[in-house]
Amino acid sequence: FLMEELGRDFFLRVQLTRKVVWFVCPATGNVYHSAAKPGGPGGRSRPGKRYCHLCAKCFSANNFQSQHLANLHRPGRPTALVTVPDEAGG
Repeated sequence: FLMEELGRDFFLRVQLTRKVVWFVCPATGNVYHSAAKPGGPGGRSRPGKRYCHLCAKCFSANNFQSQHLANLHRPGRPTALVTVPDEAGG
């Protein structure tokens, strides 16, 4: 698939469990599979990759969720509560 067909944020939106998607990396034009481990049907001789639309490049599928997304794209801590008075003074 082209990332335009899947949606650039596909690997952020979709939790792949036991499904392998072959895709073209928009950054390099290379074709990768999304499986975390090598082996299985379809000639997967190396671990797969997943595309991060926020970084605009592919990363190892083995630790994409647990390391890449968690460490680089986790939302920040909530800030302190800020109150702003309205027209009624409240």
